[in-house]
Amino acid sequence: MQNEPIRRAKDPVIRAYDGRCHECYMRLEKCFCDLIPNIDNKNFLSVIMHHRETHLTSNTANLAHLVLSNCQIYLRGLPEKPFSVESLNLETSDHVKNLFLFPHDDAITLDENFLSAYPSNTKFHLIIPDGSW
Repeated sequence: MQNEPIRRAKDPVIRAYDGRCHECYMRLEKCFCDLIPNIDNKNFLSVIMHHRETHLTSNTANLAHLVLSNCQIYLRGLPEKPFSVESLNLETSDHVKNLFLFPHDDAITLDENFLSAYPSNTKFHLIIPDGSW
């Protein structure tokens, strides 16, 4: 069974349920959704998040998902839907580079030098494990 990405709750009835906004998860009187810009990012961002962090107000992955048009959150830790790398739909082509963000002594810095090693039409798919692993 594949893990499906989180979908945004656009229905105002859903947003008002239990007194919390179901997009930013803040109390309705503190909701800041109308202030969130929509950024059409060129590169794709996938966040792998533990399912227990989904509704936290400190959930920065959710904020990235609300702001960035090319961003998806994938849940891990669900017994009935174990996370699978296949759910990320990794594209394998000369024009897409999949990058896994993870702290390591041998990690490569994603800077101008890194970018200059690829053609200007290269798209990057940044995969980020959210939280502590």
